[in-house]
Amino acid sequence: MALTFIAESAASAIIENLVSTCSSYLEACPAACGMQDELERLQHTLPQVQAVLTAVEGGAPVMVQNKALETWLWQLRDAVENAEDVLDELEYYELQKTIQDRDDKQEHFQALESLVIRHCKKIEYVPSELFGKFKAMKTLHIENCPKLTKRRISDIELPSVLGHLTIWSFGDLEVPLLWSADLTSLIWLELLDCASIASLPPAQVCARWTMLSRLDIKNCKELSSFGGIQALVSLRSLDIEGCDKLIEVALLLQPPFPNDVGQKKNTVLDCFLKNGLLSIDHHALLLMEPLRSLSSVCSLTLSDASRLASLPEEWLLQNHAALEQLCIRNARSLQSLPRSMTKLCSLVILGVEDANLIQSLPDLPTSLRCLVINSCHPVLKERCQENIGLDWPKIANIRYVRIT
Repeated sequence: MALTFIAESAASAIIENLVSTCSSYLEACPAACGMQDELERLQHTLPQVQAVLTAVEGGAPVMVQNKALETWLWQLRDAVENAEDVLDELEYYELQKTIQDRDDKQEHFQALESLVIRHCKKIEYVPSELFGKFKAMKTLHIENCPKLTKRRISDIELPSVLGHLTIWSFGDLEVPLLWSADLTSLIWLELLDCASIASLPPAQVCARWTMLSRLDIKNCKELSSFGGIQALVSLRSLDIEGCDKLIEVALLLQPPFPNDVGQKKNTVLDCFLKNGLLSIDHHALLLMEPLRSLSSVCSLTLSDASRLASLPEEWLLQNHAALEQLCIRNARSLQSLPRSMTKLCSLVILGVEDANLIQSLPDLPTSLRCLVINSCHPVLKERCQENIGLDWPKIANIRYVRIT
């Protein structure tokens, strides 16, 4: 009778599974020092027990004539039953622990405020709902994951509290991330080396980014349109650099500035970049809307003026009432400053770097407090010598002057 039950219960497999499970728990609990010796003895005896059980389970005839052996087999039957119960309990415990760990992790995830995903060059897929799980996430930085695809992804949900988003070479997911809805708390957006983005979102998407005050766009080689950027009503800082196709589009806009540019009706929202900072690496971008119609920028930086022979005078005059700072870098082709500089009545800081062709200064606005020109022509240095230079009267009342 006991042999029949043992054969039907596959006792050897159950016992082996139990011993294996016990070994795993002992490895995880080294403090249970006394049990290790017992387990080793059981593992030593197990092959002998399995030899009998295997024969029984295989259908071999086994006659029990020893009363002690028969008693042992009945005890083994009870042990096998108990072992099955124990294994079931252990499996339940493991499942419960897994669920608890998952819930604990989700609680931690929900409290996560900053997430950085960087240099995952082989990753090809992330679930679309991943980022939406982090309900408290305020900063998301994604960098150098170029193989990511849109497989099984139609829309990406981002937490509405997200304040700083950096998309840096994120494969085919750049556009879905950029067009994510309800980024009502977004303050700073960085788009860096985004090869998939050909246009910024339309006005209806940008209009939802009501708190966005800073936008940096760098080395997005396929970008050719500003989309509906004029709908960013809170934008106060715009930095554009290394967007080659955008420059190609801008260079097709001729003539550079029509004569009525200052008088035409401004179609851009009045608050776009109002009293804001604009930094671009090519002056031709000022020909594109909405930059073309700006009239209240307080700071303009041309970060690469190497191909600029003269400043965009008409655009500067459009912003004369608000423009406080003008910085021209790498001005190796700039031949002179415009005579209309005196009309920039709010200008406080003027900086020109690598101005090796400029040989004289025009009259400057009385509001100017800081003038820095470096790597300039020797003739300009001579004309700006204190008290004796021909241009000294033009700069004598400026608080800080450095011409080198």
